[in-house]
Amino acid sequence: MKKEKDNSKKVLLKGTAILSVAGLLSKILSAVYRVPFQNIVGDVGFYIYQQVYPFYGIAVSFATYGFPVVISKLYAEKISIGDTRAAKNILFPAFVSVSTICLLIFLVIYFGSTFSARLMGDPRLEPLLKMVSLTFLIIPLVSVMRGHFQGQVFMAPTAISQLGEQIVRVSLILILAFLLTAKGFTLYGIGKWTMFASVVGSLCGAMILVAFFIHHHHQSQIHFWNSINGSVKIMKVVWTEGIAVCISSLTLLLFQLADSFQMVPLLKESGMALTQAQVMKGIYDRGQPLVQLGMVLAISLSLSVVPFVAAMKRKSEEMTGYIRFAFQLSLVVSSAATTGLILIMNDLNVMLFENEWGSNVLRIFVLIVFFATICTTIISVLQGLDITYFSACIVIVGFFVKLLFNRFFILKWGTMGAAIASNLALLLMAVILIYRLRKTIDIRLVNWRFVIVLIKSLTIMTITISLFFLISRVFAPLFHGVRLFSAFVAICAAVIGAIVFFISIIRGRIFSKEEIILLPFGSRLQFLLKEGRVNRD
Repeated sequence: MKKEKDNSKKVLLKGTAILSVAGLLSKILSAVYRVPFQNIVGDVGFYIYQQVYPFYGIAVSFATYGFPVVISKLYAEKISIGDTRAAKNILFPAFVSVSTICLLIFLVIYFGSTFSARLMGDPRLEPLLKMVSLTFLIIPLVSVMRGHFQGQVFMAPTAISQLGEQIVRVSLILILAFLLTAKGFTLYGIGKWTMFASVVGSLCGAMILVAFFIHHHHQSQIHFWNSINGSVKIMKVVWTEGIAVCISSLTLLLFQLADSFQMVPLLKESGMALTQAQVMKGIYDRGQPLVQLGMVLAISLSLSVVPFVAAMKRKSEEMTGYIRFAFQLSLVVSSAATTGLILIMNDLNVMLFENEWGSNVLRIFVLIVFFATICTTIISVLQGLDITYFSACIVIVGFFVKLLFNRFFILKWGTMGAAIASNLALLLMAVILIYRLRKTIDIRLVNWRFVIVLIKSLTIMTITISLFFLISRVFAPLFHGVRLFSAFVAICAAVIGAIVFFISIIRGRIFSKEEIILLPFGSRLQFLLKEGRVNRD
């Protein structure tokens, strides 16, 4: 019996690892393509795309982090007691539930596109909104298929469909942007076709899942309905828990949505012309891929520990250790990423986007990496402890705080005000989430030694990068063009800073050998550890 449990745990962790890698690659693709896209269409073209992107992002979250999680949980519960027929009977009620929600959202976005575009301060966005709304019609099938496979701890279909969707979408967006720009299409026309590329990407993801489903069930009968009572119960769970899990994963997308609806109208209200407001919003949106890239490593590392939290629920001491490690890991990596981005922002901005415009705003904007990583980690831990509704409520609170702060801060400080509003809303969320976690579990998340080592490591990294900036100016004459030199400085500074910080943290012994081993390639990093005990007091 014990051996079976150990094997099932290994399968679960292996499956989680597969999904984590697929998620990591998808997020990198989702962030990286925006740089060449912005270079092709410019700041106004990027503004047009980013105004509508949050709707697509919400649809993807529904189909990746929201409904499949709940459906897989329902499916796994039936499989665990050997009731395969009941497990299969979950599929149709779940499909009806997700379809109801997504159809409603589609109707609101499609038929409300004229109103929404005017509310955004740009009526020409209407066709883009109609196009992106079609994505929600694909979500029910994708969600149910992924939930079905994940419930069997068969993660390959989900992983392959995620990657396939992103590869098709990103490739098509860049190809269409390049060809249509060369053909002289308007920026709004290009924006509409890039949204079409997103719909095609979602369709490809759905087709991959259907192919897996047909292949694995060609000899078995799938039952799509059970008793009315059972179906209603399943639908209620999907509606309630599914929506809660979905909302919990939408923090930054909801903040982007708030900026889409508020920024241009408020900039115009402050006396700015529409064209100038569009450019300012496009420059502000340069921060989105930077935040995504900054969070990718931090989130991937800290969340790799979260499955152990759910697995150790009955062993409170071990569970507490994993939670502390996940939180501290999120602090370490996100603080390093944030500090690094702030330090190299001027050169990074030139390297990626051709000029330094908006660098000071982006420095404030990327503070989101730090606060959002903390919030995401704690929300994931709370979900591992079956505390889902509270997290969803806090995300909603954060969204309304962002809306409120935007109203005042954008009028006063422009795009800088929007960046400040995001960070203040995330700070409030982080404080409440930490309070709830500590109220749920008796845990000391950090001690003074951890704080001192972290500050020391960040200081060493800052000094090292600053010295490199001074030395690097000697090599400026060797480069033809400012952009090439900025690329050299930004990349070298990032690599040198990361190495120095990493060595300082490992040598500071704030993590034990056992914790280091949990990390990717952790077994190879032990030689950097100093001898001595890790102090948790």
